[in-house]
Formats: sequence, structure tokens, C-alpha cells
Amino acid sequence: MNIYLFFLFLIIVFLIAKYYDKIHKTYLIEKEKENKKKKKKELLTQYLRISRKPTIWIYLENHYNSINWPSFNSRSSVTNTPSYQLLCIMSVYYHCQKDFNIIVISPSTIYNYLPNFPINKDKFKTISISKKQDYIGAYVLYKYGGIYIKPNVMVMKNIKNIFQQLKKYELITTSCNKENLKCVYNNISPNSDIIICKRNLPIIKEYSNALYEMITTYNYTSYNFNNYNFCLLSKCIKTYIDNNSLSYLQLPASYNATRNISNKSISTDDILSNNELLFLNPVDIHFVILDSKAIEKNNKLNWFNRFSVQQIMESNLMIGKLFRKSFGKGDKMYVENKFNSCNYNQENCNCGPSFGNYYCTKPLEKKVIEINFPPKNKQELLYLLKNCNYFDVPKWYTIYKLPTPNR
Repeated sequence: MNIYLFFLFLIIVFLIAKYYDKIHKTYLIEKEKENKKKKKKELLTQYLRISRKPTIWIYLENHYNSINWPSFNSRSSVTNTPSYQLLCIMSVYYHCQKDFNIIVISPSTIYNYLPNFPINKDKFKTISISKKQDYIGAYVLYKYGGIYIKPNVMVMKNIKNIFQQLKKYELITTSCNKENLKCVYNNISPNSDIIICKRNLPIIKEYSNALYEMITTYNYTSYNFNNYNFCLLSKCIKTYIDNNSLSYLQLPASYNATRNISNKSISTDDILSNNELLFLNPVDIHFVILDSKAIEKNNKLNWFNRFSVQQIMESNLMIGKLFRKSFGKGDKMYVENKFNSCNYNQENCNCGPSFGNYYCTKPLEKKVIEINFPPKNKQELLYLLKNCNYFDVPKWYTIYKLPTPNR
């Protein structure tokens, strides 16, 4: 019996010795994967902390290959995203890039920016864009804080002064047009197109959880979801205020251009008309909010969805005048590709971990390109946005040995 046990022991020792290297190597590979996964989750947090700038978040359903920038002049690379939304994003950059990090999240990058995002890719594809926008906004604000702006919002001036109000308040929103809102709680009528808040705010967590439940368990149409979502945010804010557990600021209607000089409602129809609008306290205007759902679905307005950059910028429509006023000049811009000191195809060029800092022994020849500003067409606009680095894949791609895109 002892002999059998002895031989069994020898066999076990032999097998362990034989397969130790393979087992150990597998263990090290798995450990390395876990370490990379952990590091990946922490990387954006580290970057935002190091940058010491607050962040403006935008979610955009772009319909082009965002990593295929070298061929952006080709027809296939021109996005189907409505021109007015790209102009809105350009207005955010134009006024806010010095004081804010501006991060555009797209379906192709969401799991890189938000590794713990709780909705899997297959489910995410089936969700309507309006539901995605509201939930992603709440999710990212709870995790990181900052400002969430939908791509249908034009920015008219730097919003740093509004963000600084977070020293006094925990949550800031603009107000909804009450004539279009069914539920108003004692003048609490927040617009979810713009939300400004501190990170880890309990009300945003509750709001985010409620949106998640609505998206994953309730069979809401987009229309019912949008109506209920307005009520949900209003109700949450009222409950927290009544419990003295939230300091909240709702910006006056004059801040988002929804009232005229007679304090009457201004709609998206008015902004897309040729009528000259006299706004209530025009010096207050920081935002112009376009109803993207109405523009897409309303037969009287969906023509604007197809308007080109040139048509918008040269039109006599009120929206064209507002965009021209937002950009504030009509000069030529000499755009240098300053963010790309080298590219991935170049020899001796590596991408470091600090979001797009490139280190090359042979720098690229600098190219200066003359571009109209405001841009005259979508290709010029895309080139400007490309140089802002907002439509690139997350800059830490090469750290995890993922396929390296060209730029």
C-alpha cells in the first residue's frame, strides 16, 4: 500500500514538474490581463485628476469610422451626423477648450472610456439614441462629475462662470420651456440636455439607477420615455430639496434662449424660421437648445436635418445668425496639426499613456492649412474637430496592445 502511495506521489510530482512552466505561464498571463484591466479602469480618472480641468461630456452617435482619419477627405469618411450637431460641438470647443477637458463619447469608444458601463454591447445597440443620451449623461456625471451637454446644444459663450457656481451648489440645470413640459414641481423644471454637478452626488445616482431600470426592464417608447424622464428628474430634485439634502440652482430661461423680450415662449420652430427674435436679457444667453427629436420626426422641421454646414452658416435663418454670433468672426484660420507631432505609421514613434502625447525621434513636417472660420463645409468642420482630438479613439489604446489606428 505504501509502495502504491509512493508511486502515486512520484507521478504527481512528475506531472507538476512537467506542466509547471505551462501552468505558471498561464497564471502570469491571466494576472497581466487583470492588471491591465484594472489599470484601464483607473486611467481616465488619473488623467482627469492630473489635468486639473473640469470635464464637458458629450455623447454623439457618429456614423463614420472615427479611427479612419487619414482618409477623411473621402466620401466614406464624411459623417452622416447632422451638420448642426457638429457645429454645436464646434461651439463647445470654440468657447470652452481653454478651461475644460472636452470628451466626446461615441458607440465605438464608450467601453474604453467607461469600462464598467453596465449595458452590454448587444443590448446597447437596440436602445434608442434619446434613452442612451440621458442614461450616459447621468452615469458619467455620477462617476466623474462635470458638465454633460447633448450635441443639440449650441454654446454662445464660455460657461466657466456657470461651472464655478458648483462652489455654492451641488447641481445646476437650465430650465425647460414650461409650455412643453407636462410636469412642473413648484417651478422646478430641469432640462436634461444640460446638467452640471459634482461627482458622486446621491441624487444623480438615484436618477441614473431609475433610468437604467426604465431602459432595461420597461417597454417605454422613446416618446413616453422622454416625457417620463423630465418628470423623473424634476421629482428627484424636488424630493431632495424638500429633505434639505440638495443645494440646487436652476438657471433662468434667459440663459437658454427660450423666452423672448415679452417673456413668451421661443420654440425650435421659431429658431429655424427667418423671423428676427428679440430674446429676453440677451446678455444672459449661454446656450441655445434645439429640439433634435422634433427636427428628426416633425415633417415641418426635418428639412433642417439635411442642411449642410454652408447652408446653415450662410442662411438668413435665425439659427444661422446665432451660429455666426457664437463663432464671432469670419476670418481665415491657419490650422496647424499641432496635436499630432507624429503619426503611428512613422518610424520611431510611440504613443505614451498621457492621452495623445507622442514621442518621436523624427518629427513630422508641420503642415499649415488655411481653413475658413466659421467652416464653410462639413469637411472643413471635420478637419477642425479632428485637430481638437475629440473624435479619436481613446489615447491609451496602445498601452493595452490593441490594434493601433492610423490618425
